[in-house]
Amino acid sequence: MRDSSRLLTMLMIPKMPHWRQICLNQPVTRKILLLSIFFPLSAGPAPACTTFLIPQSREKVMGKNYDWTHNDGMLVVNKKNLKKTALAAKPAQWVSRYGSVTFNQHGRELPLGGINEAGLAVEVMWLDDSSHPPAGQVPQVNELQWIQYQLDNYSSAAELAANADKIVVAKVFAPVHYLACDKTGECASIEYISRKLRVRVGKDLFVNTMANDTYNSSTAFLRNFKGFGGDRDIPSGEDSLSRFVRASSLAKNYVQQNPAEEYAFGILQSVHQTDPEKATQWSIVYSLAAGHVAFRSQGDYKLQTLAISAFDYSCSQPVKTLELNQGWSGDVSGNFIPYTRALNRKVVERGLKDTGAELPPELIDEIAAYPESAICLENPPLNLSYKVSVDESFVEGL
Repeated sequence: MRDSSRLLTMLMIPKMPHWRQICLNQPVTRKILLLSIFFPLSAGPAPACTTFLIPQSREKVMGKNYDWTHNDGMLVVNKKNLKKTALAAKPAQWVSRYGSVTFNQHGRELPLGGINEAGLAVEVMWLDDSSHPPAGQVPQVNELQWIQYQLDNYSSAAELAANADKIVVAKVFAPVHYLACDKTGECASIEYISRKLRVRVGKDLFVNTMANDTYNSSTAFLRNFKGFGGDRDIPSGEDSLSRFVRASSLAKNYVQQNPAEEYAFGILQSVHQTDPEKATQWSIVYSLAAGHVAFRSQGDYKLQTLAISAFDYSCSQPVKTLELNQGWSGDVSGNFIPYTRALNRKVVERGLKDTGAELPPELIDEIAAYPESAICLENPPLNLSYKVSVDESFVEGL
């Protein structure tokens, strides 16, 4: 490692009287690395989260409970034909092929889940056992931008799985794993276990469910219960394995005459969390075959819906957003407004505050401005003037 003393100096920065100014002098990529060192967003008790698919439903319904400490955030209409550079030490670069709608709580380009116009949905869940391999020569993305990368690039779970080794996750936010499902009802699970990528797709999956234990340990536990080869009754607890078993059992028992979306919300209610430190904040149901999203938020349980086809994904048109928890109900597709850096900054700041991170306002400004580094390749393009600065010598020195 070239000039290793420089990294050692950075690790010592919090003890130095002028660490704030040192941080502010770094290009944005280095700032993200400093963020991961000084202000880990995984602080506090580990959240939960449960995701499942009902493959026998005509609509190919996928459900997700997002369990965390607050429900602020925004929906973002992400554009295709944008050239992007990841926030990472060895950043991946790509051009988005598909538009998408995502749920964001740490800023635009850093979603917690979403669905693209091809009918592929990707969701993230906490996993303490996650451990990532060194990047080597493989381009990196952080664990939330990984979701946006997949939605930008792939139309199916099988395509995503086949290309999962093209990038590697560089952890900044938290230890996680993923479930991706598409409009045909096929899913893929993606985990980093013992510093190795583990991908299962289609028939490799015993059930299309994930919670907060590894897929192997969850399915091994599941086989002890009725309907899955065992003789034990379905558990009722809020722990990860109990939620995994209950969601899997309820999804398996779905029959076509029941409205699939309503049934999925019933499953989500069955596995919802009540602990204030990791309560269910969003309950989301994707009807993948229909390109339809329905969701509810804690505290304002009104049903909100949108159709993926309602939006223009051309990057020559303004990005649109919808701030959550504004009292909306019914079809909210017409309530989206043009994206602003100010709203993104508000979301970034709120997400950081929730973790106990105290960042200089100038650094928050940089993170909030990051999405404007993307370049529209359509004609005529938007005027996107903000550029990300990447210190290549710093990257080489790691």
